[in-house]
Amino acid sequence: MRKIILCVIFLALSNFLFGQDVRNVYWGMSPKEVREVETAYYIRSGPIKDSLSKVYEEFAISFAGVDWELTYIFKYSQLDRVDYISEAEDEKVYKRIEEMLIEKYGETIGNVKNINNSHWWNTERSSIAFAMFDGKIIITFFRKDELEDKELF
Repeated sequence: MRKIILCVIFLALSNFLFGQDVRNVYWGMSPKEVREVETAYYIRSGPIKDSLSKVYEEFAISFAGVDWELTYIFKYSQLDRVDYISEAEDEKVYKRIEEMLIEKYGETIGNVKNINNSHWWNTERSSIAFAMFDGKIIITFFRKDELEDKELF
């Protein structure tokens, strides 16, 4: 019984100290752990083409009046990246989402390299990229410590 109480205290303290990285998940979670806490509509999962080490879990979600494809990407079975992708290529929608992100994360630190209509933020544990690109609105969250290793869009 004492071990259970200590585990519960540790988990509560971990949530308080570290918080979630994006939605209700943390970097490094397994696909199973993400599926257990994700409340969005599950679509599919599978390996990422041309990658031996990456898999994805895909969900459907709606926010800000827009439908999004929510994709969790795992590298060696650990959460590595989260993508929100919408086909709503609309300047008004883009501006509304941009305002929401600035309200939540503050002023941007710059643009995504070589992409117009893009923004970049850093939090303590994550980096966030936002862009209208290739007919889509895209928000990408990933581990801040792996910034150099990312192909965004």
